Amino acid sequence: MASYTPNINLKKPTTSEMYNVLDWNDNSDKIDTAIGNLNRIIDFFATQINYGSSVAITTKGGGNRAGIVVVGEGSSVSLWAFSYRAVSQAATIVKIGGTDNRTLSISVTSAGVVTITASSECHMDIMMSI
Repeated sequence: MASYTPNINLKKPTTSEMYNVLDWNDNSDKIDTAIGNLNRIIDFFATQINYGSSVAITTKGGGNRAGIVVVGEGSSVSLWAFSYRAVSQAATIVKIGGTDNRTLSISVTSAGVVTITASSECHMDIMMSI
């Protein structure tokens, strides 16, 4: 009797069972679906690490953006949330908390490039949706 893999339930026939092309096709479809799902997750998040006073985020096909920015040096860091709506080209950034006392601002060009600017040079680690 066949067994199944724990993550995506692939069928593992025993050595005494006959080869079945339907089992192979079913397993192939499960693998393809799992890889497709993983690719969508990877595409959803992109991390950009920057040192300086500003970072530009280009919009993919005029799409919306939202994400988290970690700003600071060493043990002095702050967490910020940002969003950008492509339809209205409105962008906001809000400090969530932390000990770094820099301020951030956000702007958008007519081409839809979002720029986050810090009051002084620092590390900016950005995780954003795409």
